[in-house]
Amino acid sequence: MDYNSLLLIFCSAGVIQSLFLSIYIFSSKNIQQSERILLGSLLLAITLRLVKSIGWYFFDIN
Repeated sequence: MDYNSLLLIFCSAGVIQSLFLSIYIFSSKNIQQSERILLGSLLLAITLRLVKSIGWYFFDIN
């Protein structure tokens, strides 16, 4: 396994973790609604940014 494959696996794992955490925050009832929406949206935006960066680096998506 070369370096790029290993890097892609770790980056993809980070994207999946942040996506699941974002979904968990949106569905959590222990946090106030305004905080839940703000934190979940911020984490979802970071997740989308990671997906875009991974796509550009590994798959040459323009």
